[in-house]
Amino acid sequence: TVAFAPTTGVMSYTPSATEPGEPNVTVVYQVCNTLVTPNVCASATVTISVPAAGDQDGDGDPDNTDPQPTNPCVWSTSQVLSSTTTAWRTADCDGDGVTNYDEATGTDGNPLTTSDNTNPLSACSLNLGQVTLVATSTGDCDGDGVTNKDEINGIDDNPLTLGDNTNPNDGCSYNKVDQVIGNVSASWKTLDCDKDGNPNETDLNPQVATAVNDVLTAPFGLTSTVSVLSNDDFLPVASNEITRIGGNASGTVAFAPTTGVMSYTPSATEPGEPNVTVVYQVCNTLVTPNVCASATVTISVPAAGDQDGDGDPDNTDPQPTNPCVWSTSQVLSSTTTAWRTADCDGDGVTNYDEATGTDGNPLTTSDNTNPLSACSLNLGQVTLVATSTGDCDGDGVTNKDEINGIDDNPLTLGDNTNPNDGCSYNKVDQVIGNVSASWKTLDCDKDGNPNETDLNPQVATAVNDVLTAPFGLTSTVSVLSNDDFLPVASTVVTRTGGTASGVAVFAPTTGVLSYTPTVSEPGTTVTVVYQVCNTLVTPQVCANATVTITVPAAPRLSIAKAAPSGSINAFDNFTYTITVSNLGSAATTGTITVKDTLQSGLSFVSSSTATGWSCSSSGQVVTCTRTSSIPSGSNSSFSLTVTALSNGIYQNKAGVYGGGDPVAIDGTTAAQSNITSVSVGQSVVKLTAKVFLRGAYDTNVGLMLDGLRSQGLIPLVQPYGKGSYTDIPHIGAEEATTTSVLSVTGSNAIVDWVSVELRDKNNPSVILYSRSGLVQRDGDIVDVDGVSCLSL
Repeated sequence: TVAFAPTTGVMSYTPSATEPGEPNVTVVYQVCNTLVTPNVCASATVTISVPAAGDQDGDGDPDNTDPQPTNPCVWSTSQVLSSTTTAWRTADCDGDGVTNYDEATGTDGNPLTTSDNTNPLSACSLNLGQVTLVATSTGDCDGDGVTNKDEINGIDDNPLTLGDNTNPNDGCSYNKVDQVIGNVSASWKTLDCDKDGNPNETDLNPQVATAVNDVLTAPFGLTSTVSVLSNDDFLPVASNEITRIGGNASGTVAFAPTTGVMSYTPSATEPGEPNVTVVYQVCNTLVTPNVCASATVTISVPAAGDQDGDGDPDNTDPQPTNPCVWSTSQVLSSTTTAWRTADCDGDGVTNYDEATGTDGNPLTTSDNTNPLSACSLNLGQVTLVATSTGDCDGDGVTNKDEINGIDDNPLTLGDNTNPNDGCSYNKVDQVIGNVSASWKTLDCDKDGNPNETDLNPQVATAVNDVLTAPFGLTSTVSVLSNDDFLPVASTVVTRTGGTASGVAVFAPTTGVLSYTPTVSEPGTTVTVVYQVCNTLVTPQVCANATVTITVPAAPRLSIAKAAPSGSINAFDNFTYTITVSNLGSAATTGTITVKDTLQSGLSFVSSSTATGWSCSSSGQVVTCTRTSSIPSGSNSSFSLTVTALSNGIYQNKAGVYGGGDPVAIDGTTAAQSNITSVSVGQSVVKLTAKVFLRGAYDTNVGLMLDGLRSQGLIPLVQPYGKGSYTDIPHIGAEEATTTSVLSVTGSNAIVDWVSVELRDKNNPSVILYSRSGLVQRDGDIVDVDGVSCLSL
């Protein structure tokens, strides 16, 4: 660079970087007087000798190539390391604590092996093992917010005491005390130095994976939570794993890694414990090996309350909010008024009254009942409206309906029943479909019929019956079919009254009443009052009912045949008189037929027809018919004239049927007359006989009992050859007595009808004649007038 000063005539020259060492560099110049025109000028040459260049800053770069010849920390590529001064070599241009020369020559001291050489001008380029000087670099190579010098020198600012020195090129190597968090770099923020899965930016402890202790208050009966990760370095993500590894807590622990929340439910033994612990470990499972940290949750479990007031602390109460559930830890004196006046089992007795019994003392347990069982109560303690819908005794009535009664008021006792007594209930409340199997087998009214089949289980009941009983027939009705009593051998049915005069017979094993009306009953309604008893219990259980019997009005034919008396000789004509009577309560209708089969040796001669009868014969059978009605209580007679062809005793009888008689409807069912006996060339027998009936005989008085007569059970017409006595043939007249005869009392009172037979002396199996008579208490057999002896 050349400069001229005209006023002084001085030339200034500054050599260029290429001129040092050059002896003859020249500047040719011209000088002119500008005051004349043309200017007057002259030229000359300045020969300049430029000595060889020096190295002022000693950095091995000659001044002429050194960008800053006086700054030893700036040089060009022209630097010659061997030309550097000691001052430069021992200096530390980049402030990293390593001398310039150590950096330029590396750890092996050889600048030519460049792999271990570092840059003396870059504080981020160094071998930490070469640090010998106190670092001065205020830069931050790794962006961790700590200056290079603080990292290289350490906390004690002495790089030679290595324990606290860190690496300025490792963002995860620093002393936190030196860190200025506001100076960290964006790239450092994204690092995860401790590999806990939480980037440095959000990690409170970026260098060490850390879990911090927590505290929790956990009331018994509740599940309490604490976010254990909220103060830990670990993030609440699926890749984190949280497990319990210790602690003295005995409750239920659960961790939710994705939320970082621990849930804790205290055990029954923990209320009142201030320091139960859960030690947990949290791990980042995305790195291998996993990075983990541990911490402790200290849990305070307050003393348990009694939320439901049942006297059982919540920690031992199976259901702390349900006052009707408690454990054996219940303390009755700790119960609340609300619990004491409540009724857990709905039986109408307060909890406290049940627990203390009728004497109010819980320690005398014999009278205490169970507040949780509606079937356990003292009825005398009921003060509340019962609500229990159970059925303790299985009778199909709910407990509340039994305790409260029909009026739903337990304090009005008249309609209340016992819920523990299957036989105590109001039938109106009973739902028969809800009764239990055991109730069905009970016999509440002790009538021998189990409740299941008993229409009236609480009261032994006999129900009135009705029967239509035509005269001349035995009609039946099953009186027990609508009664509570069963037709079994232990059931006894007896007649106890009524207006019926016919024959009434009960069959207990079938429950059937058989009734045969008397001749006086057609057209009337009569009654039989009976009592039915179960004899298997003591006292016997009985019930009464009435059978109302309608005996329809109907004609009832009877026939009597009269034979002549006196001496009759062979081949004499003699006359039988046949009388057909209507003993019924209605006139006959239609044709009445009489058939008389004459004994061999008799021959039909003629008949009288003036009374409306028409007769004809076929062989030995004489048939007579009549179409005219015979009024009730009337009769019609006609005669048959016959001839005896030889001597002997001639017996025969006639039968009548038709006329609307409900019994005598044909020849098979015809009413039969007495058997007449005509002696042709023979004599009549009069009989005086005495007989005693063993069943009726009273040895104490020597007479028979006349109970049948006194009870009106002896029929006015002889009973043999018909009805229940068809096995006893009747050959004589259809004898009938009168009520006046049956009214006689004393030793001549009538006991019953008897049948007396006259048999063939040569062949006793042949009945020649028979008569029905009456036997008196003293054994005499008399005729239907109650006095005369029998004639055969």
